[in-house]
Amino acid sequence: MTSMNSVDLLIPSRAEMDAAAPPMRLTISEWAERHRVLTSPPSEEPGPLRLSRTPYLVPIMDACKSSAEQIVICKSAQIAGTECALSIIGYYAHQEPCSIMLVMADQDTATYMSRERIQRMFETSPELASIFDAAQAAKGEITLRNGTYIALGWASSVARLASRPMKIVCLDEVDKPGYYVSTREADPISLAIERTETYYNRKIVMLSTPTFEDGNIWRNLQNCDLIYDWHVPCPKCGQFQPLRWSEKHATGFEDGKYRSIDGSLHRLGGVRWESGRDATKKQVDQAGYECGECGHLWNTIEKNHAVGNGQMIARQEYSGKARKIGFHLNRLYSLLGRSGDIPKLVADWIAAVKSKDQRKIQGFINSSLAEPYRYFAQDRQESAILDLRDDRPIGSVPSDEICGLTCGADTQDNGFYYTIYAWGRGLAGWLVRDGFVDSLELLWPITTGLYYDISGAPYHVQFLFIDAMGHRTSEVYEWCRTKGQVRPIKGEQNLSSPYAVTDIDRYPGTNRPIVGGLKLYRLNTTYYKNMLHNKLSIPVTDPGGIRFHADVQTEFAKQMISEYRDEHGIWVCPAGNNHFWDCTYMALAAADVLGMSNWKQANEMRAEERGNRVPHNDGPRNPYTGRRANPFTSGKRGRA
Repeated sequence: MTSMNSVDLLIPSRAEMDAAAPPMRLTISEWAERHRVLTSPPSEEPGPLRLSRTPYLVPIMDACKSSAEQIVICKSAQIAGTECALSIIGYYAHQEPCSIMLVMADQDTATYMSRERIQRMFETSPELASIFDAAQAAKGEITLRNGTYIALGWASSVARLASRPMKIVCLDEVDKPGYYVSTREADPISLAIERTETYYNRKIVMLSTPTFEDGNIWRNLQNCDLIYDWHVPCPKCGQFQPLRWSEKHATGFEDGKYRSIDGSLHRLGGVRWESGRDATKKQVDQAGYECGECGHLWNTIEKNHAVGNGQMIARQEYSGKARKIGFHLNRLYSLLGRSGDIPKLVADWIAAVKSKDQRKIQGFINSSLAEPYRYFAQDRQESAILDLRDDRPIGSVPSDEICGLTCGADTQDNGFYYTIYAWGRGLAGWLVRDGFVDSLELLWPITTGLYYDISGAPYHVQFLFIDAMGHRTSEVYEWCRTKGQVRPIKGEQNLSSPYAVTDIDRYPGTNRPIVGGLKLYRLNTTYYKNMLHNKLSIPVTDPGGIRFHADVQTEFAKQMISEYRDEHGIWVCPAGNNHFWDCTYMALAAADVLGMSNWKQANEMRAEERGNRVPHNDGPRNPYTGRRANPFTSGKRGRA
């Protein structure tokens, strides 16, 4: 007979029953409103989460239950992006117990998120608290009673990112410096994504405020199968449209037009106010959003009401199954506090522009507009490049004060761009020839041919650097092995010296280099591009600069101004071709590696040759042969 005490032991507790109960069928956004409770700090609006304050997050959260594997969120600050990520983590932890990883940019932020955000998310909700055990929340790890395992990682911790399979991975602020720390292994984002490969229903969520066009979040957004924007209805005409600051700051919308839900194209609107940067306070206070369809100027209240009635619409059609989808949100959509207030945003923009501080301007473009930053004021203009032309035709060397010729070749999938430069003292440079060929066989005669100066003296290319990176590395290496004056190069941004040399050919099974084998020249691109930039800035009337032949065209000039230095001093190419720019820095580097600036000039070499030449023998002639006598044998033939 079983006693009552034994029966009591078999009755599960309420917590056990809750943990064992099948989850309710909820979307992630429904779950968030039912279970999330915000606390202050950090929230400015503590209490139960209400998505009516951030309506644009509803489709983003729910997209994590779609067939898409990767969700990319390019966002401004102050739109509750981190709360979105926490809601996604909380949903899976509570409703679909599994292994989850949240990756932050650095260890301090990861520790803060673990203690102050994730643990508090579970503690402040009665149902979530029932599966949370503070004793099981070790540093950087949380194990819940229902079997969920949550790990906190940071971008520079390669070992932590690569240690355990994960079904859900959230990567926050992927444009922060921590994600760009160099290691011998793959980049942090790739390592984190690799943790999910054993799960067919994996989810990777990536979010960040953008920095530059080549930053992590912007590159991933552009690689999405579909990109969504929150379209809001005009208070007057009812046309749904995405909110953008201006046509200039509307990357991704060709010709300032967007695709509506029915597929038709419409013009974007934008923020409008009178007098630009010189606006008075009254003019700033009257700023509004102009509808791209009817021109009606919305105030902030009308704009906020429109945001509350918006819907997510894809920028483009996609016939396949979208595996990677992106969302792009700027601060105009924000309903939190005054962060989306139009006059406040205008005042912030005017203050940044008037400061002429590139960091403040970038801060506004990145954090408020969620757009990548570009240096709109270029250091060099096309006209400045074209002004450096002289009267030489293409293919001619300028004078006999030349030390030598070098060539730089940029490798592309469809062929090779090249430039040949003549160099003088102090590496003053003159472009001799430039162009494009579709094969190495055609490049070779161009670089081995003779080029003549104004006096008719011949010159040949003495050193050629060719880009070996990309899809044609093996082909370039093999070609370089058969050409004496040709070397492959790889550009690197942060070398401690102008260049370094690495052995390519080694004895099989060893690290011992083969004597006379192929060597790769690793060029410090920052160093040589800075040198090139400085030389292009030297006026025509001063020595030491670079000059171009008379046949240089606009396309060449465009490529020579295609790159700019970012805030870290790194040369980047935001858009367009930069082939001749790269060829030129390689030719300059080749001259520098040879030490050509210290070589004797051609006219000096010829003068020395004339001075050392043995004078003609005007002595007596052999009466039998008519030839002059040999001064070393007195005209007698030596005996065998």
